[in-house]
Amino acid sequence: MAKSRKKKKAAPSIAKRLEITKSYFDKYSVVARKTLQVLDLEPALFDRFTKKQKTKMMLLKSDPTRVKAKPGDSIPRHYIKKVQQEVYDFMKIYPVNDNDELNLSYMDLLTYGISFVFYAMIKDKTEGYVENKDIYHQIAERADQAFNENENNVMMLMWQFLNFVLTGMSKLNFRVYGYEWHWENNYCSYSTGVNIYITATVPRMIHFVYNNRPRPAYQAICGQYISGEPKAITIPYNQIIEDSKQTYPLEVYVQSHAFTRIKERADVLSAALRTACLNSSLLDGNTLTLKNGQTVLKMVEKNTGTIGYLPFTIIKDKLFVLTFLPICSQNAPEGKKLQEILGISRKETEFLGMDKLSFFLDTDFEAIPHLKQAIIEAGLWHLTKLDLISDYQKQNHMTTATLMRFFETERTPDEVLREIGEKY
Repeated sequence: MAKSRKKKKAAPSIAKRLEITKSYFDKYSVVARKTLQVLDLEPALFDRFTKKQKTKMMLLKSDPTRVKAKPGDSIPRHYIKKVQQEVYDFMKIYPVNDNDELNLSYMDLLTYGISFVFYAMIKDKTEGYVENKDIYHQIAERADQAFNENENNVMMLMWQFLNFVLTGMSKLNFRVYGYEWHWENNYCSYSTGVNIYITATVPRMIHFVYNNRPRPAYQAICGQYISGEPKAITIPYNQIIEDSKQTYPLEVYVQSHAFTRIKERADVLSAALRTACLNSSLLDGNTLTLKNGQTVLKMVEKNTGTIGYLPFTIIKDKLFVLTFLPICSQNAPEGKKLQEILGISRKETEFLGMDKLSFFLDTDFEAIPHLKQAIIEAGLWHLTKLDLISDYQKQNHMTTATLMRFFETERTPDEVLREIGEKY
């Protein structure tokens, strides 16, 4: 028996595409008024157009926002699908300019609002007499500022979200992703819209010699952002060595070992957030000098604070990040102070899991007042405020009862450790 072939859906006719239904007319009108408010214009300006003018402007339709791989760049198909879904979800949920009161979603802006704005810009550039051209000019002038300025761009929130998603998918020791944002106008089909092209860059890998051993390291780069080229992360020399007059930029490289240490110690952070923290910390280039005289870079989670340190070495015009130093390390000021307050050693700190961020989220500090007070005095309480990943599960194997026996009894740490060792 012959297999039945699935019929392909016919492309909608031009007449069907240009049809203006009542529901489309009503929705477009609501969004157009909100778009005017985004442009700091009176929404009543839309009502000055006649119904015939409104119907004509609605013929310019906006195509759905599409995510594609940039031609020539190697990007897994499931990554493209993931970004497309993230973009779709973002557009449905988040309001433009984070304005909940106006409540204009990016989906509505890029479906109706942008075609309204582009139509106004076309009319503003049309030579000769155009009815209500003064209104079109006001819209075009404000839109040029709102959609072309870098800092206050209407699309900034979405651009930053896209950058965060792609940074989270990137691996400095494998491939770094970015994107190009293109406003597309097709006058033949009378349509407009946005195409997002995902780009991929393979980081440069070199070997450097440290402690008489050759080691691999990968250049720290940021993927493309809106347009332009991938950006190599650099730090001015005198920002690292503050008493120096040299200002030349240091290229930043990260040793493979550092990636492993960050994953192990910053264990509660998602891969996306780990990469974002590392990149932003390298871009900021904030340093701290430890008591042993070693200068390190601070690794910071923007919403929380310092989560650790990045020891490095400088060789000629390159800065090599060697490893990740947990904030509870005895070499870190906070970790040293905590160990002094509690009277514990590095071995005990690591055995109890205090060198990992999960300790600060898994522990019931209210049940162990002595430990809570020590954490606060050592300047580590901010670690208890870290945002958990959505599917986070407790990782520290020490129970509250065990920690209470360790910190709240008069028994010696060695006695408790031997008892714990027998149990585990």
